[in-house]
This record gives sequence, structure tokens and C-alpha cells, in this order.
Amino acid sequence: MRRKRNRFTYEPEIPCSDLEAKEAIKTAKEFLEIVEKNLG
Repeated sequence: MRRKRNRFTYEPEIPCSDLEAKEAIKTAKEFLEIVEKNLG
């Protein structure tokens, strides 16, 4: 994900697919759930 974010930041003319975006959001939500569980 870091590479894709970096590419998007410096080469925004290269879009990501809908599937990639949805998977990134899903992964972020899962990560936040784990963080919240460990903090609470």
C-alpha cells in the first residue's frame, strides 16, 4: 500500500482501480478495529 500511495502522490495521472480502493478501505477498517480493541 505504501508504494501505491507514493505513486498516487507523485504520479496522480495513474489511477487505482475501484477494487484496489475498496480493498484498501477494507484493510484500513480492519486495522482500526484491531487498534481500537488493543487500546480499549
